[in-house]
Amino acid sequence: MASIRQRHGKYQVRVIRKGHPALSKTFSNRTDAQKWARATEVEIERGAIQTHTGSITLADATRRYLTECTPRKKSARAERYLLKAWESSNLGQLELGHIRPAQIAVWRDTRLSSGAAAQTVRNGLTALSAVYEQAIREWGFDTLVNPVRRIRRPAPPQARSRRVSNEEIRAIKAVTASPHLPDLMDLAVETAMRLGELVSLRVDQINLNTRTITLYQTKNGHGRTIPLSPEALKILH
Repeated sequence: MASIRQRHGKYQVRVIRKGHPALSKTFSNRTDAQKWARATEVEIERGAIQTHTGSITLADATRRYLTECTPRKKSARAERYLLKAWESSNLGQLELGHIRPAQIAVWRDTRLSSGAAAQTVRNGLTALSAVYEQAIREWGFDTLVNPVRRIRRPAPPQARSRRVSNEEIRAIKAVTASPHLPDLMDLAVETAMRLGELVSLRVDQINLNTRTITLYQTKNGHGRTIPLSPEALKILH
């Protein structure tokens, strides 16, 4: 049978059929909610909806996510590191449905007490949450509950206001064995480009006539044009 309840101005539908996990969806109006409930009941009776009743461990879920989802992201390298850590954690061999918010909270507190930065812990929780949401929405684990949504995340760190000093830059240049790092550091100072933007820079993005660099893919998804100072031009030459 289907039930509809109003909550926070929305209508949440829940369809329960014997032998099937409960299905739910939220709508902005009751009419759409009723239509979805009726259509879903018909589809279940026809056998067209196959809900997932099996299980999957956290390690297996992270490996699948790393294969199917992570490669499409700009942050693939960082996310791969975070998910590998979850895979090898003491929660890795537990089934997704058996991991409780309290266990995630213990992980959070342990990481913080060991000296991990608040943002690092937040990133780890975000990666784990993404795996749960993918399993719920795309892999058919309809009855899963995302435990990350039910715990408190560390407060985000304050924005950085300190600028690296010239003395510090010179000190790093003096000891690096990299032939490229000194120029990259100087170019970063002159252009305020991010690391990923610098190391992926191509010749066709540089226009020496207009003294600009064109970035087509940036962190926020929008391109931008960067003016080049005389010092930046010197470095690029």
